[in-house]
Amino acid sequence: MDLLKRHVFLALAFMFAAFSSFGVYRFLQHRESVSTASVTVNVPVVVAGQELQVGHQLREGDLILQQWPTASGSKDYFQDKKVLIGKTLRSRLVPLEPVTVSKLLGDDQPNRLAIPPHMRGIAVSVRRSETLSKVLQVGSALDVLAIPDTTENGARSRVIAQSVRVLAIDANTLALGSEKAPSRMEIILLVNPREAMNIAQAVNYGTIELVVTGTERTGIEI
Repeated sequence: MDLLKRHVFLALAFMFAAFSSFGVYRFLQHRESVSTASVTVNVPVVVAGQELQVGHQLREGDLILQQWPTASGSKDYFQDKKVLIGKTLRSRLVPLEPVTVSKLLGDDQPNRLAIPPHMRGIAVSVRRSETLSKVLQVGSALDVLAIPDTTENGARSRVIAQSVRVLAIDANTLALGSEKAPSRMEIILLVNPREAMNIAQAVNYGTIELVVTGTERTGIEI
């Protein structure tokens, strides 16, 4: 009887060991197949080569190709820079951030859709400058200078907005060398509410001038 019990115990132990080994084998096999399936492949996608602001019109020099893992990729990404030239940003891009469809204005969408909820678009009319017309474009950074009509009470010229972006330009503003070119330039600037108020007050009490700057805006003051 003891011998029979011993044989039964050994048989059960053997079956348990075999079952456990088979289970471990299947587990390792499944893990290997999952690991193989999750291997990612890097593909080149178009990313921002520098910080780009809302309303900026993309140029080839703004963009670079960067290897990007397909596992974290999206159908919204682009692999050809040429298809993005001339597109307008509806959202800010930081360096090496992929350009996606959601970051761009559609061809049939007006520039007003590029205005974030906490910002404003204000139209300004300034004295025409042929030189400024040549360099002005959507996305250009400008300082706004207020020039009072009088110097009474210590009034003097001052900067009332810094590194604001050009959101839109009236087509006539860019009519270089034309006899029909207007004497004033009409431009829409992307500003915060305080800057919008300062510009409106400056127009009532004098004139404003636009100063081209290469300084990037690092923060938004409300």
